[in-house]
Amino acid sequence: MEGEINKLISVFKNRYSDFYTANEAIIKQTIILPLFINLGWDIYDSEEVFPEYSTGGQRVDYSLRLEKQNKVFIEAKKIREDLSIHQEQLLQYAFKAGIEVAVLTNGFKWWFYLPLNPGDWKDRRCCSIDMIHQDENEIIKNFINFLSKENILSGKSIEHLKSAKTLYQQKQSEDEERTRTTISDNKNEYNRGNYVEKGYIDVQDNFFVKRIVDGCNLFGYNYKGFQRGFVKHPIEAGRRLWFPKIVNKGDWDNEIIDGGKTIIERSEIGWRKKLSEDPELIDPFNSDERVTFTGEIDSFGQYGYRFRGVFLIDKEMTKEKGVGIYKRIDTRVKIYKPLSEI
Repeated sequence: MEGEINKLISVFKNRYSDFYTANEAIIKQTIILPLFINLGWDIYDSEEVFPEYSTGGQRVDYSLRLEKQNKVFIEAKKIREDLSIHQEQLLQYAFKAGIEVAVLTNGFKWWFYLPLNPGDWKDRRCCSIDMIHQDENEIIKNFINFLSKENILSGKSIEHLKSAKTLYQQKQSEDEERTRTTISDNKNEYNRGNYVEKGYIDVQDNFFVKRIVDGCNLFGYNYKGFQRGFVKHPIEAGRRLWFPKIVNKGDWDNEIIDGGKTIIERSEIGWRKKLSEDPELIDPFNSDERVTFTGEIDSFGQYGYRFRGVFLIDKEMTKEKGVGIYKRIDTRVKIYKPLSEI
């Protein structure tokens, strides 16, 4: 079982750019069903893998059933769809039907819930599987623990999910605490003093600034205001400061994958077309290294820019895929006082 699941994951990851534009039907047919097979489920028996299962006048994409009893509800979405907006609906279906395990997935991300647990519906999420960002051995272990037919039948999947929930909540608390120590204060400013004294910032610092101008001023600028997403490094030749948005992206459809080591840059109107029409954009094929802060939302729902390291375009992959693909080459950068203070 482990070997076959590992092969599938490798295939899926290699074809990620193809799946990115796929509809739900393709995700179900080419990702979800093959995984079901290798987790021991008979997809040809509708009493075991029931597609478009009707519950309370609504339908869920799959109900995994054993001994004529519904065990798991699974709802599938496209990769580009925001899974979070579908959580409440799925949990309502599952709760009303008395389902102990519910799963929301886009094929690459799998969010697991314990719908019958007490508390707010948002607190019923217990863990997740992420094929892009997580270690493959961890992915395989969790698929088997949480979703294999054997573990669903024995009830061990519930035990594994409850244990995973404890770890998941602990990690959430740790992430929030790290963010709390680095995000901006209520005046939209940040405490850069500690980092200036240290002389550098590192990805592991989870460093977050509220505005592009704050990021620029870490590297020698003394701007009062600045909005552009690209700017030359004022001190280090061959480097630029880059602020790609991961959320609230407008025409752009950017994504950070591979555990933060790869950024994919797309445009909704066509990547090459967008680049050719916008004179403000730099030549994507230049060899400048990019000191990168991604525009995203932190644990408290605040928008800002998180330091992600230094990236360099992968020209061969960019030409092959027709989208901008940038690889991280360093996790640490030197920071400077504003030039007017030097």
